[in-house]
Amino acid sequence: MLNSKEALEDLSSMIGVEKKIILKKISEYDEIFKNDKYYQEFIEAVMCNLGIDNRCQVLLSVAKYRLKKKNQTNQVVYILANCEYQIAILKNRSMELIDIKEYRDAVRSFLEVKSDNSTLINYALTNAGNILNKLGRNYEAILLHDKVIAKNPSFGIALGNKALELKKYQSLALHPQDHLKLLDLAKDLLLKALNDPRLEDIGGEGTKEKFIKEIEEIETELKKENYNQIKKTSTNIDLLSHYQKFSLEYNLYLNYDFGIFYDDDSLVDSLFPIFTEPLKEKDSPNGMMSKRVYFSFQIWNQIIEIYVSSRYSLFNALNNEYKIYDDNVNFVHTYDSFQHNHQFGLLKSTFCNVYNCLDKIARLVSYYFSEEEKIYDDDIYFDYLTKDEFKKVIENTENKQLQALYSLSLDFKDNGYLYNLQWIRNKITHSYLNVIDNNTTPTNKDQILLKDLIKCTFEIFQIVKSALLYFEIAVRKCLPNENTFQMFVQKQKDI
Repeated sequence: MLNSKEALEDLSSMIGVEKKIILKKISEYDEIFKNDKYYQEFIEAVMCNLGIDNRCQVLLSVAKYRLKKKNQTNQVVYILANCEYQIAILKNRSMELIDIKEYRDAVRSFLEVKSDNSTLINYALTNAGNILNKLGRNYEAILLHDKVIAKNPSFGIALGNKALELKKYQSLALHPQDHLKLLDLAKDLLLKALNDPRLEDIGGEGTKEKFIKEIEEIETELKKENYNQIKKTSTNIDLLSHYQKFSLEYNLYLNYDFGIFYDDDSLVDSLFPIFTEPLKEKDSPNGMMSKRVYFSFQIWNQIIEIYVSSRYSLFNALNNEYKIYDDNVNFVHTYDSFQHNHQFGLLKSTFCNVYNCLDKIARLVSYYFSEEEKIYDDDIYFDYLTKDEFKKVIENTENKQLQALYSLSLDFKDNGYLYNLQWIRNKITHSYLNVIDNNTTPTNKDQILLKDLIKCTFEIFQIVKSALLYFEIAVRKCLPNENTFQMFVQKQKDI
């Protein structure tokens, strides 16, 4: 009679076997080993791997169903996420422009894996980043790879994947040398990735060869441009202000330097879209550009204004001393332990102000990519990007970055991994949310830990920055035709 380990090995060997036979064998072993701890711990993982090897969606779906009924340990959550990922791959062998639900489900599950003493979190974040990349959400993929690298600086597949994502942004930088800096950084990351002996075990056969080829291509490009090394920065980083260091550390500048200090341009918010307008259309209030472009630039300026002022508010909220009580402000005592102060107020208002930028981005997308003129006072919110009307825009333009915005907006829905950000915003805006000490356990839905509010505030900054990048790139993809031209504009300080 087989023991449980031998039974699992027997199942693992059934590659190419008809699924009915495999399921029958699993049913038999389930009964025999129903009280065997080893079997119960690993059976779904074996089923998942067998489903992958046999490219069998049924096996994966059965494993997923069983995993959802189990106690959601970290290992169970990871295997469940991997099942969902593989189901998505099998169901969607050719990626369509419109978002695919199964991939988003897998991202959500991978991001539910918690940090512990295992390496599961590294695999989970890497897989989530790879999926976001498939959906056109390259910048968010970089952020996830950065989390892995922060936890494990030698994790080769995350280093290499980040390098490949950075390469995609090289042609978008506005200053002539910027793309070379990104290429040089990508090369450095790829070289570090090759030092990881687990690279091909994790990334698959051929990963090492692929990274070597990428390095050779980068070296060829750098040599062609006579670029040997990143130049020394013109400003010593030690001379930067506390605010500048803060903004760099948390990657809050709106540019393509990704929080890395190269030179003074790394300290500038230099993102702006290059709009296309009809050749003879000059009907804006200033007579210098079309109404569509004028209105779009006005919204863009408003978004930047809110983002940068909120960034400064966040800096002040986290870097100043605040009293628990202020004699000049009278809060009502509600006979509980809740406290209110300026820091909490700054954090809440900062969070909501930055979140509101998402609505403005949706308004901008709606207006600029619409075939018809929209009335200025239309009510357009971020939810617009989930509508069928916007899906038609994606289909008509075949614009992958608009798909990224669609996918991003869906993750704010009830089952999405960003829903908690919408929940916080709605609680603050429409009801109330009490901030409590980090050493206290929240007892109801109207409370949030201070550290969680701070974490989510940084997160909403990065989500808004991601959405701005996707929109800006989407606009750049709209090349001018014989009846239009690109509208290059001056920055205010250059006038």
